[in-house]
Amino acid sequence: MGLSLILSSVFAGLLLNYLVEKISSKYFKYNKTITKKLLITITTTIVFMSIYYRYSFSIKTFYFILLTSILIIITFIDIDNFIIPDELIIFGSVVSILVNIFYKNRNILSGVLCFLIPYLVAYIFSNITKKEVIGGGDLKLFFMIGLFLGTEGGILTIIMSIHIGAIFGIILFIYCKIKKLDFNSVIPFGPFISVACFLVMFLGSDTIKSILFI
Repeated sequence: MGLSLILSSVFAGLLLNYLVEKISSKYFKYNKTITKKLLITITTTIVFMSIYYRYSFSIKTFYFILLTSILIIITFIDIDNFIIPDELIIFGSVVSILVNIFYKNRNILSGVLCFLIPYLVAYIFSNITKKEVIGGGDLKLFFMIGLFLGTEGGILTIIMSIHIGAIFGIILFIYCKIKKLDFNSVIPFGPFISVACFLVMFLGSDTIKSILFI
């Protein structure tokens, strides 16, 4: 079972490589490198195996594997060109809504809340700073994650992503100061959202709350 799981995860990584390339090429000239292919494949393998060992063979496993597949594609596209393709958000949202209807969950409202909360905060700060605080693609990604994880999981993802982004920004700022490099404050936020979402999925809401609110 272990070997078949590894092979399946590697195959999924190769498939995600193909999807990243095909979707990216619609927006910009995709720079295909062996390093990027390896990184996507290794990331997919580790993430998929982690989800399986966390939730075993269950509907939740397939549900979360679908979500993480979309997040991995979004992460690598966003890193390359600061774009979160709408078709990925639409696809993920539609699938999640259909699953929620089938299982009679009420996560549709959760998606709306996870969109509105960061939107209102960003709107206030944008008016104060006169700068864009968060992109529209990031807001739509929060909406999709809210549909998948529900209100609590979605809001924890929002808070966790801000913490991760802030830590990364501070480390990058210090590194640039030490190396005497120009600090570029424009950083794609999609990868931080994806990492935060995976942590909420893998560790669970209670563990994330204990980390955030010690």
